[in-house]
Amino acid sequence: MPKTAVKEKNWKAISQQVKKHIERIRELGRQQGWPLKNKSKEQVIEELRKVREKIWE
Repeated sequence: MPKTAVKEKNWKAISQQVKKHIERIRELGRQQGWPLKNKSKEQVIEELRKVREKIWE
């Protein structure tokens, strides 16, 4: 198997894991009345980036 195929396979696996984690975060948010509960995936990702940037400042 060529290296690019391995990288692509790994990328797909990582991508699937990220999607699962984002959905899990959104699910927990819905349960707890989280302010991001009705936001799109992109909006949730953007909010998480903002929080991460604040933490790492």
